Amino acid sequence: MNNFKNQNSNSHNIRINNLKLEDLDSYLKIEFDAFFEKIKFIFGSNKDAAYNIIKSEITTNIDTGRYYNAIIDGKIVGIVEIVTRENIKSYTRNFRTFVKYLGFFRAVKAFILTFL
Repeated sequence: MNNFKNQNSNSHNIRINNLKLEDLDSYLKIEFDAFFEKIKFIFGSNKDAAYNIIKSEITTNIDTGRYYNAIIDGKIVGIVEIVTRENIKSYTRNFRTFVKYLGFFRAVKAFILTFL
Protein backbone atom coordinates (compact mmCIF):
# COMPACT_ATOMS: atom_id res chain seq x y z
CA MET A 1 0.00 0.00 0.00
CA ASN A 2 1.26 3.45 -0.88
CA ASN A 3 1.71 5.66 2.17
CA PHE A 4 2.56 8.78 0.19
CA LYS A 5 -0.07 11.45 -0.29
CA ASN A 6 -0.15 14.15 -2.92
CA GLN A 7 1.14 17.35 -1.46
CA ASN A 8 0.40 20.88 -2.56
CA SER A 9 3.30 22.95 -3.77
CA ASN A 10 4.31 25.90 -1.63
CA SER A 11 5.22 27.85 -4.75
CA HIS A 12 2.56 29.14 -7.08
CA ASN A 13 4.80 30.29 -9.92
CA ILE A 14 5.95 27.05 -11.60
CA ARG A 15 6.64 27.07 -15.35
CA ILE A 16 8.15 24.75 -17.93
CA ASN A 17 9.79 26.33 -20.99
CA ASN A 18 11.90 25.07 -23.85
CA LEU A 19 15.58 25.04 -22.95
CA LYS A 20 17.44 27.89 -24.66
CA LEU A 21 21.16 28.17 -25.32
CA GLU A 22 21.47 31.04 -22.85
CA ASP A 23 20.07 28.74 -20.12
CA LEU A 24 22.42 25.87 -20.95
CA ASP A 25 25.04 26.69 -18.33
CA SER A 26 22.35 26.72 -15.63
CA TYR A 27 21.13 23.35 -16.91
CA LEU A 28 24.59 21.82 -16.78
CA LYS A 29 25.26 23.20 -13.31
CA ILE A 30 22.11 21.48 -12.05
CA GLU A 31 23.00 18.26 -13.87
CA PHE A 32 26.57 18.13 -12.64
CA ASP A 33 25.71 19.07 -9.07
CA ALA A 34 23.09 16.34 -8.94
CA PHE A 35 24.43 13.55 -11.14
CA PHE A 36 28.19 13.73 -11.69
CA GLU A 37 28.92 11.07 -9.07
CA LYS A 38 26.65 8.71 -11.00
CA ILE A 39 28.08 9.47 -14.45
CA LYS A 40 31.69 9.54 -13.28
CA PHE A 41 31.96 5.85 -14.24
CA ILE A 42 31.23 6.75 -17.85
CA PHE A 43 33.56 9.73 -18.20
CA GLY A 44 36.16 8.85 -15.57
CA SER A 45 36.80 11.59 -13.07
CA ASN A 46 37.33 14.12 -15.86
CA LYS A 47 34.52 16.53 -15.04
CA ASP A 48 35.61 19.09 -17.64
CA ALA A 49 35.51 16.48 -20.42
CA ALA A 50 32.06 15.30 -19.36
CA TYR A 51 30.84 18.89 -19.20
CA ASN A 52 32.17 19.73 -22.68
CA ILE A 53 30.82 16.54 -24.27
CA ILE A 54 27.36 16.94 -22.80
CA LYS A 55 27.28 20.65 -23.63
CA SER A 56 28.29 19.89 -27.23
CA GLU A 57 25.57 17.25 -27.64
CA ILE A 58 22.87 19.45 -26.16
CA THR A 59 23.97 22.45 -28.25
CA THR A 60 23.76 20.31 -31.39
CA ASN A 61 20.31 19.00 -30.45
CA ILE A 62 18.77 22.01 -28.72
CA ASP A 63 16.05 22.40 -31.38
CA THR A 64 14.74 18.82 -31.15
CA GLY A 65 12.13 19.73 -28.54
CA ARG A 66 13.72 17.32 -26.10
CA TYR A 67 14.91 19.65 -23.32
CA TYR A 68 12.80 21.85 -21.04
CA ASN A 69 13.53 24.09 -18.03
CA ALA A 70 11.55 23.71 -14.83
CA ILE A 71 11.37 27.23 -13.40
CA ILE A 72 10.06 28.28 -9.99
CA ASP A 73 9.85 31.98 -9.22
CA GLY A 74 12.19 32.84 -12.10
CA LYS A 75 14.94 30.40 -11.06
CA ILE A 76 15.84 27.23 -12.97
CA VAL A 77 15.39 24.39 -10.48
CA GLY A 78 15.40 21.37 -12.74
CA ILE A 79 15.36 20.05 -16.24
CA VAL A 80 12.83 17.86 -17.96
CA GLU A 81 14.01 15.73 -20.86
CA ILE A 82 11.22 14.31 -22.98
CA VAL A 83 12.19 11.53 -25.34
CA THR A 84 9.86 10.80 -28.25
CA ARG A 85 10.26 8.82 -31.45
CA GLU A 86 10.44 12.03 -33.41
CA ASN A 87 13.25 13.62 -31.43
CA ILE A 88 15.18 10.33 -31.26
CA LYS A 89 15.26 10.28 -35.06
CA SER A 90 16.56 13.84 -35.24
CA TYR A 91 19.07 13.51 -32.35
CA THR A 92 22.68 13.58 -33.53
CA ARG A 93 25.88 12.55 -31.76
CA ASN A 94 29.49 13.21 -32.69
CA PHE A 95 32.12 10.61 -31.78
CA ARG A 96 34.90 13.10 -32.55
CA THR A 97 33.81 15.24 -29.60
CA PHE A 98 34.27 12.26 -27.28
CA VAL A 99 37.74 11.56 -28.72
CA LYS A 100 38.74 15.22 -28.43
CA TYR A 101 38.08 15.33 -24.69
CA LEU A 102 38.69 11.73 -23.56
CA GLY A 103 41.13 10.10 -25.96
CA PHE A 104 40.20 7.17 -28.19
CA PHE A 105 39.72 4.26 -25.76
CA ARG A 106 37.82 6.22 -23.11
CA ALA A 107 35.79 7.81 -25.90
CA VAL A 108 34.70 4.41 -27.19
CA LYS A 109 33.58 3.38 -23.70
CA ALA A 110 31.74 6.64 -23.00
CA PHE A 111 30.12 6.78 -26.44
CA ILE A 112 28.76 3.24 -26.11
CA LEU A 113 27.59 3.69 -22.52
CA THR A 114 25.84 6.98 -23.23
CA PHE A 115 24.11 5.44 -26.23
CA LEU A 116 22.43 2.73 -24.15
